[in-house]
Amino acid sequence: MINNTFGEIGIPPGAGLNVWDGAKIPHDGFQVFVNGDYVGDKALLTQTESPDDLEHYLKVQGLEGFRWELVGNRMSVEADHGVEAAVKEALHVYLNTR
Repeated sequence: MINNTFGEIGIPPGAGLNVWDGAKIPHDGFQVFVNGDYVGDKALLTQTESPDDLEHYLKVQGLEGFRWELVGNRMSVEADHGVEAAVKEALHVYLNTR
């Protein structure tokens, strides 16, 4: 607390500091595209969630023949022609239930 002629002024601890410790913030997440088509948004709600979760989910669904990369807040999934529709559907379900 700072005491001045107008009374005490409370200053919260760390005020004015720009410190980021790597913790998740409310808007961490990314947009998901399959072969250039937007599928949905993935919010990372806990520190244990990561983009790798989507790859794991697709593999658990029995899907193969896809590659992905995350650049900034955009995940691009490239799916082989034979599995494109299945990958899109699986990710649509995943993104709308989690």
